[in-house]
Amino acid sequence: MNLEKNRIPKPLYVDLGDVNTLIKSRLKSNGKFSVLTIGISDLFKEYSDMIKDRLYKSISLNDMLIRAGETVFFIFTLSRNVNKKAVTILEQCQIFNQGKNETICSIGISSALKNQISLQDLMASSQKAMTASLKARTGEYKNHTLNRVDQTIDKKHLEKKQLLNKLKTSLSNKEFYLEYQPQVDVRNGHIFGAEALLRWLPQGLKTPVPPCEFIPIAEMTGQIIPIGRWVLEQVCLQSIAWQKQNQFTRISVNMSVAQLIADDFIQILDAVLSDTGINPGLLEIEITESIMFNDLKKAADIINAIRKRNIRVSLDDFGMEFNSLKNLSCLALDMIKIDKSFIKNITASQKQLTLVYSIIEMAKNLGIQCLAEGVETPDQAALLKKAGCYLMQGLFFLKPARKFPQWEGAI
Repeated sequence: MNLEKNRIPKPLYVDLGDVNTLIKSRLKSNGKFSVLTIGISDLFKEYSDMIKDRLYKSISLNDMLIRAGETVFFIFTLSRNVNKKAVTILEQCQIFNQGKNETICSIGISSALKNQISLQDLMASSQKAMTASLKARTGEYKNHTLNRVDQTIDKKHLEKKQLLNKLKTSLSNKEFYLEYQPQVDVRNGHIFGAEALLRWLPQGLKTPVPPCEFIPIAEMTGQIIPIGRWVLEQVCLQSIAWQKQNQFTRISVNMSVAQLIADDFIQILDAVLSDTGINPGLLEIEITESIMFNDLKKAADIINAIRKRNIRVSLDDFGMEFNSLKNLSCLALDMIKIDKSFIKNITASQKQLTLVYSIIEMAKNLGIQCLAEGVETPDQAALLKKAGCYLMQGLFFLKPARKFPQWEGAI
């Protein structure tokens, strides 16, 4: 099916009474298409408008969104992977309720060729599947294809559920460990710091689960709070161990927005500092730009409270959010870390190089240190050094590891 030829110009909301006209004018393809019926549990109907906005943001130009009452939505789609789309929607339809994230809707799916079944019947079968799913358990979807109803859980969705269950016992099973990636000053080749990187090796697995897979789940479920405290404690203990070896290396540790905005974050921080006895001047907390979008004033207050304890604060993955520049001057930062996506192509793209140079110059003018992440080649390092960025980390220097015999020497 030629999707470009049959592209739906723009998703929009309409009353159910207009559905026939819209279907005739927009879904002219003779190929396969699907109807997804999204039903919100009556217990959470006050979130209907919020879900409407999330659905609008999650659908593509090849989709058409229709609101049919307070708690029911239809999505008409030409997507070939409709199950994946359903899982994406389920992930969007979550709220934080009673200390945990909860999916508040269910989805029914019906697919057919246009000439196989009427659109009205397709909608009816999709709604029937949604109703069955909603009665069974909110947070799943059922697939109703013509006269056959199958309950399916997408493989990816199932894997996430399995990870979530494993994550619940990960701390008590001592499945986490930390690796450290050195940060280098290229003016003298010495390691001045290291970033702590969380690793998770669940029991029964031979290789660690990538952080990009388990960190979002930990944040979604609130488990990032106890996990984050454990990380902070381990970093402080490692710093003390290095000090005993006369290695006064600063360690940076990532903090999620969920940790930072928690009401007891500062109390937890003070408790860990007191319990471990770390020199706070050797600790750096990395925050992400997303904290600015929750509450800029609160973000500034949190940063000031951290720095008041003689702990440095750096802004990680700088440049990934649209409003970075506008908000940067409002925060008392010690360092910005240029995201590796900017560094990757500086040897091949003059525009990318110019952008990185501009970030470096801006940091200088603001009196903020600048560190380049993801440096992998000598050419990248040379260009960055030429631009006046002397602090770097990446595979060009050293891979992350649990121990570094090179601490005594220079890179």
